[in-house]
Amino acid sequence: MALGARGRATSIEPAVTSRFDGMVPPSASGADPAFEVSGELKLLRPAIPILGVVLMVLALVAGVPILYYMVYALRLVTGDPFGIFQGTVTYHASTSFIVYPPLLDLPDLPMPYGRLPGTSRTHIRSLDVTTDASSIRAYAPGDSLHRIHWLSSARAGELRSKEFDFEPSGNLWAILDLDRGVHVGEGLESTEEYAVNVTGALIHRALRDNKAVGLVAIGRTRVIVQPGKGSAHLWRLMEVLATVRADGVEPLDRVLSDVQSTLGRGLSVVTITPSTDPAWLQHLHSARARATMPAVILIDAATFASSGERPGLRSSISARALQAQLGSAGFQTHVVQQGQQFQIVGQPAAQTARGYVN
Repeated sequence: MALGARGRATSIEPAVTSRFDGMVPPSASGADPAFEVSGELKLLRPAIPILGVVLMVLALVAGVPILYYMVYALRLVTGDPFGIFQGTVTYHASTSFIVYPPLLDLPDLPMPYGRLPGTSRTHIRSLDVTTDASSIRAYAPGDSLHRIHWLSSARAGELRSKEFDFEPSGNLWAILDLDRGVHVGEGLESTEEYAVNVTGALIHRALRDNKAVGLVAIGRTRVIVQPGKGSAHLWRLMEVLATVRADGVEPLDRVLSDVQSTLGRGLSVVTITPSTDPAWLQHLHSARARATMPAVILIDAATFASSGERPGLRSSISARALQAQLGSAGFQTHVVQQGQQFQIVGQPAAQTARGYVN
């Protein structure tokens, strides 16, 4: 059985490499597996070969040209136009393949930045010594020797200390809500499929920006992938996304509560969910208190619901109303609706992923 055979829009071909060098699935360059082959040949019309032998003998004995022509018509044609033989070839092999979600270009997705000492420039001063020295100030009692800028101190005739900045990146965690009680739709046109593809786009973009990315996807199977970088990590995460299902029973607020200790501090968290239950909002506030920068991508379930279908069993407000509430609280939020047009990475702008057209 094929892994991830869930009617995805496309698989990732070797030509789709985005801005990564070598960002192709690991199996694309692998050798073809060896197959055990057996065959069987059956003679269905024995009269035809006998006729051919008789004609050959008559042609040799009588020397009549027309008999030679008839013989040539029976053996000189490649194949079996008369259906004399039936051949069967059996390949004895078992294999599996992964249908990766398409890599989509979503420039409007929120990309929050956590706070970790590092190499990028911000306007937030750090009490820690980082690799990013932004300015020089007068020496203060208690400054370590690592903070002293000796060249400026020699020029000024007094000790000067370096100011350091925070790096606004940190690790990025993508939290994919797989609670079956909030997902609606079927196949490509379902909140589950959109959420998976949007998560893949977010992961690809963050890894392209040289961020370490982790994934939380808790359905019937609990999946937590620690942050990592590079091509191999991208396809590991895409393989996870190819196999997950919205079959979980835990609501998003419980999931966020359970993984708080796993996520750590000073990082970015993006939650992808169709849930508009305000119960999970308190966990975003507690995450921000730990110097974590949360953002939300809302899959608007109301635009996916068919006639008579209830969009989100635990929903209480609309996606737009929740977006306004999150925005007023200072959280980055983006709403994705059914039919939103996304471009596949590595393809011309005129080509879009199947199932994502206005």
